[in-house]
Amino acid sequence: MASAMYRKAMWFRVATLCLAFVFVVGFTGIGAAVPAPKGDHGEKTESGDVSPPDADAVVEIDEKAPAALDPKTKDESPAEPAPADLGATEEIATAEPVAVQPAVVEPAAIVPSVQDIQVTPAVSVDPATSLDLSSNLMGWNSETGEWVNGNLGKKYNEGDWVTYRITIENKRDVSKSLPAFGIEYDYYKSTPSPAGIGVDKTKEWTFAPSTTPLANPLTDPLPGVSITPTSDDDALMPGTIPSGTSARHVVRFDESVSNTLVVPENGTVIIYFRAHLSITAWWQQQAGLDGSASYPGSSAQMAMNGVGAQTVPIPVPPAPESMVNGLKFYDEAPLGTYEGEGGIDDWDFTLRGGSDGFFYTLNATSADGGEFNFGPLPPGAYSLTEEISAPWASAY
Repeated sequence: MASAMYRKAMWFRVATLCLAFVFVVGFTGIGAAVPAPKGDHGEKTESGDVSPPDADAVVEIDEKAPAALDPKTKDESPAEPAPADLGATEEIATAEPVAVQPAVVEPAAIVPSVQDIQVTPAVSVDPATSLDLSSNLMGWNSETGEWVNGNLGKKYNEGDWVTYRITIENKRDVSKSLPAFGIEYDYYKSTPSPAGIGVDKTKEWTFAPSTTPLANPLTDPLPGVSITPTSDDDALMPGTIPSGTSARHVVRFDESVSNTLVVPENGTVIIYFRAHLSITAWWQQQAGLDGSASYPGSSAQMAMNGVGAQTVPIPVPPAPESMVNGLKFYDEAPLGTYEGEGGIDDWDFTLRGGSDGFFYTLNATSADGGEFNFGPLPPGAYSLTEEISAPWASAY
């Protein structure tokens, strides 16, 4: 009986199924999508009307269509889409707008630009050896007016300054600094008698390019830059006489000085200096010795060492013969005229002479009868002064 009733109610079952279907469609919709607000997530939204899909339409998904690439990961391989459930309905979630906090950008520190500084690379200068350099020591001949290696003539006098030069040539293709070097000269002799002094001072050491002109080596200032010896046996002359009686005195340039003196590649430089011929009258008062005129012939020598080895004669001047003589007397009226008045003894006089680098004084005292003298003296200009002591006074 129940079975018969169920069969009779088939229309009722169909009607119930249709009503359920209408209810589901009305509540969810099929494939309906709500457009997102414009500008959401910073995406570009095209203008135009967007209509909801037909409620009766069915969304078809092509399983073979590739998934869209995210712009941020466009270089990555797209993932395989999962197979869609054809019986399911698709819901599109509406995304809420996300608040974007503005980024705070700190101002970048500005580093001032550093101006490039041009740095000149250091030039390597090798210390020279005896094979790198050639040298030539020469003196100025006062008679012929030329640089020579031999005799320097007979026109020099005691007290003169003789000019010498050392020409140094670099034989290499690279600049070379000078090795330590020095000059030796005859300073003292005990024989033959009388004992005497040859050269007693040098001055005006300079370092110059070979092209620097020197018109008059006797009087012109020597060209180049001044160089100071490391040691000089006669550096304090004439104020202080060196102790001892060494035959030769030395002017020395150690490496602390010589290494600063550079000869350019395949170039030439000149070292100049002057040597003083000792004065008999001065040395007789100082030590009872004669001056440079006491050396016989060409026995006095100037020698170079360190940059080659060479000697050049020191000129031997004639023995000086000039004298300064005087008489100190008591001047009676008429004043200013000598009329045979008697002399005054024990009166002190001073004679000053010499030249730049070797100024000197000589002293004399009047003898009985008032006479005094200075000499023998080389030619030159001198000044004479006297010491006036009480009870005497100058009348004019």
